[in-house]
Amino acid sequence: MSKPKLTLALSHYDRHIPFFDGSVQLKDFDLAVLQVGQSVPLKDGADRHGRMLRKGEFDALIMPHPPKEVSGGSDQIKRLFPNPKREELKYFQKNGFYPIMHILAFKDEILEKYPEAAMDMMEAFESAKRICREYYADPNWSLMAWGRHLFEEERRLLGTDPWPNGFKKNRANLTRFIDYAGDQGLLERALSPEELFFEPTLNT
Repeated sequence: MSKPKLTLALSHYDRHIPFFDGSVQLKDFDLAVLQVGQSVPLKDGADRHGRMLRKGEFDALIMPHPPKEVSGGSDQIKRLFPNPKREELKYFQKNGFYPIMHILAFKDEILEKYPEAAMDMMEAFESAKRICREYYADPNWSLMAWGRHLFEEERRLLGTDPWPNGFKKNRANLTRFIDYAGDQGLLERALSPEELFFEPTLNT
């Protein structure tokens, strides 16, 4: 009997490499992995966010990938904090978690038909994380001259797993995220983290 087919869309990210190269498979499903690229650049190839910020079209910008004007140096644009790493470490030490940015989502009809898919996918992502960690055990894997030193420093400051998978380990993080959404008027009513996740995953 053939396995049901699932398609998983992922960006190119170190933890996703085991999915792209076939190192990780789902136990009960035939998995097809679709690589999703970054946002489409403007026709002239310019960084629209950096350009708009430089021209004063808006006053500030929050994004995970700094514009070239910031990373390359600019006398017109600077970071909000002179030492962002120090501020991020203070946040982690105060709250006990590093802000999460990604979440895995299923269509409702998939989980209604195949409820086992949720835990199968959780196990696959845990396997991918274990494989990913092994990359960094090899100092030659990264092109950064001090890549291994930075890896060891992060483990010392943030612990062995600053990005844990699972509901229980992320509940406080999710609660903070929901509170922010409420403060910004993005929610019609207050929500609990449990309302947002498939019940079988709540014990992870």
